Amino acid sequence: PKSRFTLGINDDLTKTNLPLGPVINCVPETTTQCVFWGLGSDGTVGANKAATSIIGEHTNLYAQGHFSYSSQKAGGSTVSHLRFGPEPIRSEYEVERGQADYTAVHHTSFLLKSDVLKYASDKSSFVINCPWSTVDALENELPARLRREIAQKGLDLYTVDAHAVAVSVGLPAKRINQIMQGTFFHLSGVFPPQVAKNLLEDAIDRLYGRKSPQIVASNKAALAAAVDHLHKIEYPEAWATAEDNEVSLKRQARHATEYSAEIDAFSTTFMKAITSRNADELPTSAFAAGGETPIGQTAFEKRGLAEEVPVWIPDNCTQCNLCSIGCPHATIRPFLLDKAEKEATPTGFETRKAKGSEYGGLNYSIQIGPYDCTGCSVCVEMCP
Repeated sequence: PKSRFTLGINDDLTKTNLPLGPVINCVPETTTQCVFWGLGSDGTVGANKAATSIIGEHTNLYAQGHFSYSSQKAGGSTVSHLRFGPEPIRSEYEVERGQADYTAVHHTSFLLKSDVLKYASDKSSFVINCPWSTVDALENELPARLRREIAQKGLDLYTVDAHAVAVSVGLPAKRINQIMQGTFFHLSGVFPPQVAKNLLEDAIDRLYGRKSPQIVASNKAALAAAVDHLHKIEYPEAWATAEDNEVSLKRQARHATEYSAEIDAFSTTFMKAITSRNADELPTSAFAAGGETPIGQTAFEKRGLAEEVPVWIPDNCTQCNLCSIGCPHATIRPFLLDKAEKEATPTGFETRKAKGSEYGGLNYSIQIGPYDCTGCSVCVEMCP
């Protein structure tokens, strides 16, 4: 026996950890468990807190919510764990692997970098916020590992383009919380449809009533449109043995170009584990003494969060560089090119003659990194 030991840490150096056995499910079978993958500031956490309150206040069910946040704040990842059922809930921990009855992914960036179905149980519901509503489109956009898991677990697969719905009712593209919440209540069947609609609209009045009638109306319109834009995908059995095709392989490295830097060892080990939310599984031997972190890791992260990215309009540009100065993520960069550099640019690379006598013979261009952009629109506000 060990007098000193750890649990949950893979201590392969001092060997103090005790191996964990299989998961013991202590949650009553009548309890429904749900997991929601969202982005910080997209409203997912707020909507799930509201859902927990609605279920707890307006039914005889017990309700519990647990929320895990990334340190990156807005634009970082959030995972919401909800439970509700007729028996008291005493599980003071997240939903365990393979136990979720409902899994929702609120942004497509999670599909490529995270194991989004690790919590999903067999025959459960899986909802993706994405613009793809056909099997052909999903076969090109989803990695084969995800399609195999969907089929092998026999999941009920749904898609909804919540960003498009939000824009259509006058909301910012990232404000998808009402659409995804309406989808959850529709599929979970906690309330009859009309009762759910009334309760959610009351919640909107409480949440946004002090802001403006237009915001309230837009959120209610988004809620009403959610079910109409929900698609159930009847995928083929062949997905159980799916392999990546040429298109899906390109999608998994969509940011890579011939100019991309080769990913370093630190990013391969740490950054991928952190962004996929699997860093807890790293062994102690992976950490260097002193805890140094190399700079320049953004070059490899490429979160791809923005639903809308800015477009440079050369003929309107005054070359003031305020967009670049204001960009909080250094996504927008101005460039000066000489004649040889301009001739070497790829097709479609736009430039204009640089303004100012000291820049004679040079060409000016603004370039944007779409996979680093967060869609904050500061550049648009700064542009004169």
